[in-house]
Amino acid sequence: MDIQIVISGIVAGSIYALIAVCFVIVYKATQVVNFGQGEVVMIGAYSGIVFFSIVGLSYSLSYIMTILVGIVLGVIMGLICNMAQLKFKVNLFNMFIVTLAIGFILKSAVMLVMGPNPYTLPPIPGMDTAPRKMAGVFISPLHIAIITIALAIMVALALFFKFTKIGKAMRASSLRIIAAKTVGINVTFMFLLIWIINGIVGVNIGLLLSPLVPAETTMGLVGIKAFAAAIIGGFTSIPGAIVGGFILGVIENLSGFFISTAFKDAVAFIILIIFLLFRPTGLFEKRFTKRV
Repeated sequence: MDIQIVISGIVAGSIYALIAVCFVIVYKATQVVNFGQGEVVMIGAYSGIVFFSIVGLSYSLSYIMTILVGIVLGVIMGLICNMAQLKFKVNLFNMFIVTLAIGFILKSAVMLVMGPNPYTLPPIPGMDTAPRKMAGVFISPLHIAIITIALAIMVALALFFKFTKIGKAMRASSLRIIAAKTVGINVTFMFLLIWIINGIVGVNIGLLLSPLVPAETTMGLVGIKAFAAAIIGGFTSIPGAIVGGFILGVIENLSGFFISTAFKDAVAFIILIIFLLFRPTGLFEKRFTKRV
């Protein structure tokens, strides 16, 4: 086995894992599967490119402006989904259609403004992107930065939901809405905050991905692969989503090496079907029993 292929798979897997975590945190809090997640990533990539390469802002200012875009996007998606879910009592299947529609709207808006041509965000100024040999393996500082930042965001999210007061309130809102309201938790605000966090993390993923993959309107398809990663790990488990992302990234790259690069995109869907048929709860999902 070529260890170089595995390293490339880990880089891809870190992106899949981070998007899969976004799927999980939204689902755990709101029971909504956000099929517009890939388009949130796409918006992050295009925002960074617009602010840095077109407007000409510094990298740090471009990052801040992209985060603001993520917040606004999170608020908009949150208001739409909260209204549909909490006010109009839209069922979960129709909520899937709502998020899918939001994704198509975002894709069409970007196509209208930016056109069909792909764009690339340059790496952080001063960063050496040339591969270096480390322990017999060639890896670039850019790849190391992507893996490190992705892992840091995942750990920060896990700690936030487990130990902070707001994180615990969000988890309480997801488990027992009526009970959460009884103890004074503003469930509507907690759900909105989840979508804002999702928007911020999503645009960060786009910024991580855009120096590696040209930004184009089909970029959101990476969200489908990340959905498969979330299924592998278990759709309510953040650690499972992380493990599933890395598993998918490594297997995808190995299949491209040993079978064909044309087959790589099919791997995620094959694994998705296998898990849905034989282990639909994933590797790490916890089962909860509700008692009346």
